[in-house]
Amino acid sequence: MKRESGFTRSAGESEGIWTARPLSLKVYPDAILRELCAPVQRFDGWLLDVADEMFALMRRHDGIGLAAPQAGINQRFFVAEIDGRRLCLVNPTIMSRAGRENMNEGCLSLPSLFLDIKRNARIEVSSYGLLGKKRQDVFQGWWARVIQHEIDHLNGVMICDYADLRTEKTGGS
Repeated sequence: MKRESGFTRSAGESEGIWTARPLSLKVYPDAILRELCAPVQRFDGWLLDVADEMFALMRRHDGIGLAAPQAGINQRFFVAEIDGRRLCLVNPTIMSRAGRENMNEGCLSLPSLFLDIKRNARIEVSSYGLLGKKRQDVFQGWWARVIQHEIDHLNGVMICDYADLRTEKTGGS
């Protein structure tokens, strides 16, 4: 698909879905951040192209994960990169959870806000890759945390929903 500035048709002409290009980071209170995302139906060049653009957008903002709604796309997928390992999960579902860890988290869509969030230490996820191949993975540590954070975005949930903001600190690390 040819990239051009302005608007380009995405996910096939028959659907009539339009995506603003280049992608830009959506920041709270943008309404798309609170929407339940639609499942990805087509695994095609558009999805590959947008995933690459999302990785670039994520890196420009010094992130390690970026969900589609954070880039203005109401679709169930996200990208992440930790220690040079890239990952894109499409239509992810957490199948099992184990352990609990409390850690400080930030969010690209809530700049300067860092909160202690308790998440599962180990998760098993069923999803699809960018080419539509079904996958089942077990994640732990940082990967488990990032994946839970990004799946929250696909469900319209943000880190501020986990805390009483009157008692949390903003800014800093």
